[in-house]
Amino acid sequence: MGKQLTPEEFREKLAGILKQAKEQKLYIQERVVRDAFSDYDFSDQQMKMVIEFLRSKKVTVGGAASDLESGDAGRIPGSVRKKTWSQEEDDYIRRYRGELLAMRAPKTGSSQFRDLLDGAASGDEGAKKRLLEIMLPDIADLACDLYGPGVLLQDLVSEGNLQGMLAMERIDFSVPDLSDHFRTVFLSEVRDGLLAFLAENREVKARDQRMVDRVQEFSDYTEVLKDDLGRKVYLDEVAEFMDIPEEEAEAILRLTGEKAEDGREGRESG
Repeated sequence: MGKQLTPEEFREKLAGILKQAKEQKLYIQERVVRDAFSDYDFSDQQMKMVIEFLRSKKVTVGGAASDLESGDAGRIPGSVRKKTWSQEEDDYIRRYRGELLAMRAPKTGSSQFRDLLDGAASGDEGAKKRLLEIMLPDIADLACDLYGPGVLLQDLVSEGNLQGMLAMERIDFSVPDLSDHFRTVFLSEVRDGLLAFLAENREVKARDQRMVDRVQEFSDYTEVLKDDLGRKVYLDEVAEFMDIPEEEAEAILRLTGEKAEDGREGRESG
C-alpha cells in the first residue's frame, strides 16, 4: 500500500506536472502523470480529477501507450474514453489500433529504437520511416485527445500522420541523448501541426457559416421588401435596404445561383 499524500505534497506534485506540461507546449503523457503519484495511495478517481484539472488548464494529456502494449487492441485509453464520436469513427479507431499492434514495432527506449535514432542522425531515411511507424500509436492517441465536433477522427489521425512525417524532417537528430526526450519533442511538433490544422478547419467552417447566414439574410430582406412593396424587388433596392454596396449584394445573389437584374432599367421600362 502506498504512502498517504498530504495536501502540501499534492499541491507540489500538481505544480510540478503543470510546469512540465507547459515546458512541453501544454502536452504531457498520462503515464507521466500516473508515475508522479505511483509511490502514494492514489485512487483512480483522484487520478481522473487530476487529469480533468490539467485539461481545464488547456493541457493535452496523451493516452497511455501501455494500452497497446498490453495486447488489448479494442481498449480505448482512459484519456480518450469520454470522447463522443460516431459509431463509424469508433469502429475505425479500434480497427486502426489493432493494425498498429500487429506491426509489432520496437518500443521507445529499446536498443533497436536507439539504433534507429543513430541511423536517422546519419541521414538514413529508412530509419526515419521506421521511427515514424513506432510513433503511430502515440499520434493516434494525440488525435483522439484533440478530437472535437466538426472534424472526422479519421481525418485527424491522417493529418497527425502527415505532421509526423514533417516532424521527422524538422527534428535535429544530432542532439545528444535525444532518446531520452525524443517522444516529447516529436509529439510537440505533431501537436502544433494538428492544432494549426484544427484552427484552419474551424476558420473555414466559420467562413462558410458566415456565407450561409449572409445569403439567408439577403433572402429574408428580399421577402420583407416584396411584402412591403407588393411587387418584384430589384438588386439595388435590396442593397439599399440592407445598407450594403450593390456589388456586395450582387456577390451574395450569385451564391444563390440567381442572376442579378438591373433594377433601374426594369423600373424605367415599366
